[in-house]
Amino acid sequence: MSVKVRLTATIQQVSSSTYVCESASCSVKLTRNEHVWVMKAQQSIASQIYETGNSWNSFTGTLIQEL
Repeated sequence: MSVKVRLTATIQQVSSSTYVCESASCSVKLTRNEHVWVMKAQQSIASQIYETGNSWNSFTGTLIQEL
């Protein structure tokens, strides 16, 4: 990607306990062969990203093709 742009998404915090559920969304228009990197830029109540048998991390993207 020749131009670096930072997109910030807001966090929706569901719980104030030690275990939180957070989600964020952001839309971006890319050109062919551009890439997207996803990272957690700041810490919230939970000090780290973790996975267990009952909790997990995920990322989803949608490709919308112009006609």
